[in-house]
Amino acid sequence: MSGSSGRYGSGGIGMRGPGETKIEINRRVVEKRIFEKEKQLKKLKEERDLRRQKRKQSQKPLVALVGYTNSGKSTLLNTLTKANVLAKDMLFATLDTTTRELWLGLNKEIMVVDTVGFVSNLPHELVDAFSSTLEETLYANLLVNVVDISNPHHEEQEKVVFDVLKDLGVKDTPIVTVYNKIDKVENLQKQPDKIYISAKQNIGLEELKQKIVEILF
Repeated sequence: MSGSSGRYGSGGIGMRGPGETKIEINRRVVEKRIFEKEKQLKKLKEERDLRRQKRKQSQKPLVALVGYTNSGKSTLLNTLTKANVLAKDMLFATLDTTTRELWLGLNKEIMVVDTVGFVSNLPHELVDAFSSTLEETLYANLLVNVVDISNPHHEEQEKVVFDVLKDLGVKDTPIVTVYNKIDKVENLQKQPDKIYISAKQNIGLEELKQKIVEILF
């Protein structure tokens, strides 16, 4: 049996071949993950199409939460609608869209949808899949752009969001920009025409809801 190591290579059965580099192994792992994500996103798209048809039948206005990744969109949805959506500080924590009803009083009810977080310099292999998750923005009556004002790069992130929306073909849909996570900012200089909130601390959400009512009803 002394010759068995030469037969299968020094790595043994199931291990990488002697000519396969670590970079090649990593590439195969990444390609496999991308393939799995694309399959998942295709299934999610079919489910979104079905939900969209049901929403059309309800005839309730649709508000889409958009924003750079980790800006607090899922937390805002949870606080507004008492939903239980995953809210984590990680890339693509929200892969599919989540829709919940929101009662605004006086027989005013809307549907609020959370979308995947925007990112800059997205890898080419993920562009199509990423864009497909943002289809809801094209069907929304109003977009709420959630900005993490505690992030030192929030201005650049806000620009990325508007650039992506433009690339998606969003043109005439009204957009309300809200600056989130004000509880993390000291000596905040507020501008009178802006909306400042803390989704986590439930600060400023009544003002946001009033703004939504003014635009949609």
